[in-house]
Amino acid sequence: MEVHQCPDGLWFNANKKQCQTPAESGCTVTTEVSPTWTTPIEACWGVRPSQTILRPYPGDCNRFIECYGAQSTVMVCPPHLYFNEVRQLCDWPSESGCDGDDDPRCVDGTTSYWPHPECTKYIECYQGQGYTMECPSGLYFDPEDIMCEDPSQSSCGHTEPTIGPTTTKDSNWTPDPICPWPSNERYLFPYPGDCTKFWECAEGERVAMDCPDNLWFNPILLVCDYPYQSGCIYG
Repeated sequence: MEVHQCPDGLWFNANKKQCQTPAESGCTVTTEVSPTWTTPIEACWGVRPSQTILRPYPGDCNRFIECYGAQSTVMVCPPHLYFNEVRQLCDWPSESGCDGDDDPRCVDGTTSYWPHPECTKYIECYQGQGYTMECPSGLYFDPEDIMCEDPSQSSCGHTEPTIGPTTTKDSNWTPDPICPWPSNERYLFPYPGDCTKFWECAEGERVAMDCPDNLWFNPILLVCDYPYQSGCIYG
């Protein structure tokens, strides 16, 4: 069998047995899509389904991890602000409780190795500082064996989430009309007339929250931001 090739820009029409323009040929091209794999995020283990929690990003105070059930998204605070895990928002560095690149697990100055939120990475403590290291391609860090190994042998990513207790609502309770329900996802809304505040919806209830001093709520990024770039207008 001899294989023939159409001239450049033309496709073969199997019905008419001739080369034509792609639009006239009736030929379709299918593309094989390679499967994608999601690396388990250890920081989100134990988060209940439909629950949203913010967790710190190891070694980088300017970032944080948004956990929605087992799903995770790395978020970035505005420049020069740090994530405050207690208040669950971006804050001034002096108020955030985060010590920059100083990992609290590395304070004793010894060389040690700790798990990272991403299974393909780990934290190496050296002379009091924490450094993010990469495992060789295709391997996961095992915090028990303290080495990179095959994912099937690593304990990273195989822990079942812990289901926490559920909150029982009063029989007369009704959700706030502005808050999506039923949903445990974290929703943030601007607070009318006050850029320093914002509304947070959690489990159908609306709570007024305050941004750190001298910061305003940014309704686009959904974080407390510098006033000049927050996009918030009083009135």
